[in-house]
Amino acid sequence: MGQTWDMFAEAEKTVIGMRIRIDDEPELVTLAYPGCVGMMGMNSLGVGVTGNNLRPTDAQPGVPWTFLCRKVLTSENAEDAARVLTEAPLCSGHNFIVGDAKGVGIDIETTGARCGRFDISEPTFVHTNHITHPSLLSLAEPIDPMGCTVERGCRLDSLLRSERGNIDVSSVQRAFRDHEGKPRSVCSHDYPVASGNRIRTCGALIMNLTQRKAHMVKGLPCQGEFEEISLASIVTEKRSAWSNEATTYRNHRYARDGRHPCEGSGKT
Repeated sequence: MGQTWDMFAEAEKTVIGMRIRIDDEPELVTLAYPGCVGMMGMNSLGVGVTGNNLRPTDAQPGVPWTFLCRKVLTSENAEDAARVLTEAPLCSGHNFIVGDAKGVGIDIETTGARCGRFDISEPTFVHTNHITHPSLLSLAEPIDPMGCTVERGCRLDSLLRSERGNIDVSSVQRAFRDHEGKPRSVCSHDYPVASGNRIRTCGALIMNLTQRKAHMVKGLPCQGEFEEISLASIVTEKRSAWSNEATTYRNHRYARDGRHPCEGSGKT
């Protein structure tokens, strides 16, 4: 499973890869940015999560999506991960795909107050930045006419379907580097949106949950090389592209009072 992370072009320089060890929890790797507890990633038990924005009409105070991703990455399997999402006090719209090393895949669309679930049974499954679950369509904001969520979703689905039976890390990398429809392509190059901002693919992550291996790239996938991080290996300092100057994948420990950072009132 994997994801490209499209955001304002200025965000590219902030993208980091974190490898985290906390006592009594699975080790994990996540693609994130400074100050963020985690986004898409994978843990050492073979549970993975991706997350992308949706635009519902019922946003409310609740748990931010980055905390949900981080909590998911303490899960032992995909069903446990799905329960984290469906039982949380939500605040806004996101789509989460969770999977595990046994091949279970679940897609959870959320709004500010509701969830919709797809059990993934097909060999390939693609989701982009618009609500698709029938029970949630009435809560969906209109699709931005300057955006490309539908086009990117259809193109990525076509690319992956053409490789069914032969999909590996290399084939997903090729899909993430695709430029059909550029700049509004899977590998997005500074396309304008209604807000006046320009959107770019600021990074990407591909995860082999069975092998416990993640493949990360900072910036445009077409211009960078994916780096492999294995959760079965010893953590070592490594120079790479993951900070503004030099880089390291670092172990992080959180000083805490016995509670997980995601636990508590859930209010912001």
